[in-house]
Amino acid sequence: MKLLLKFVGIHLDLNNLDICQWAIFAIRNLLENNKENQNIVSSMDSRGLADSSRLREFGVKAVELDNGRIKLVQIT
Repeated sequence: MKLLLKFVGIHLDLNNLDICQWAIFAIRNLLENNKENQNIVSSMDSRGLADSSRLREFGVKAVELDNGRIKLVQIT
């Protein structure tokens, strides 16, 4: 459950633009050599993209590709 809360707490913060990198670093540390946490993550289902209104402030939007990956594209 603690691991899930870490994923839910990740968001873009205009006052701390490095927050995403710190979140990735934290997730890496939570998963490295921890089979229990790795199993939790591998059992998660995709539920689509979260609200991306903050991304639009930077002129980009998140798009889910056919292969399930997410790509940031510039808003034109």
